[in-house]
Amino acid sequence: GISQKQRLIESIVLLAPRYRRAIAGLYAKLFSEDDFTRFEAQKAIGRFIGGVTLTAISLQMMHSVSEGESEEEMVEKIKNIVDPSHKDFMMFNIAGQRIGIGSKMISDARMAAKGMNYVWKKGTQQDMKEWEDFVGRSTSNPMLQWVRSQLAAVPSESIDMMLGKDFIGN
Repeated sequence: GISQKQRLIESIVLLAPRYRRAIAGLYAKLFSEDDFTRFEAQKAIGRFIGGVTLTAISLQMMHSVSEGESEEEMVEKIKNIVDPSHKDFMMFNIAGQRIGIGSKMISDARMAAKGMNYVWKKGTQQDMKEWEDFVGRSTSNPMLQWVRSQLAAVPSESIDMMLGKDFIGN
């Protein structure tokens, strides 16, 4: 375990620190030298990804059928749901509201896709929008948004104040 002092510091700085520590431990086990440990971590992550993906696809199919959408519309929405680089990754539009399955792994998959997109566009010298720029000093920076999502309220608000924004973005 960790000391009470360490737990207190993590609770002040991070949002859901025990959950984040558990996921970080699972990620670390993916690189374990022990074959059994590495295999078990791979199974756990594979089952999570498979279960969440199948659930999201099933929910989207049911929603599309209930809304009377065409097969092409349904297939397009399913493609977007399973594409981590798309804004609708693991998200559904229900009554004008985007709702979705949230977790640290989903957030990390989105971040990895945005990072790969940034590297690709930077390497091929393509134009980037402000929200794609990982080195920009704005609240639309995807890396900064990801870091803020990992932090507790006070550190997150501190970043906003340093960037000259309030919690609403004004």
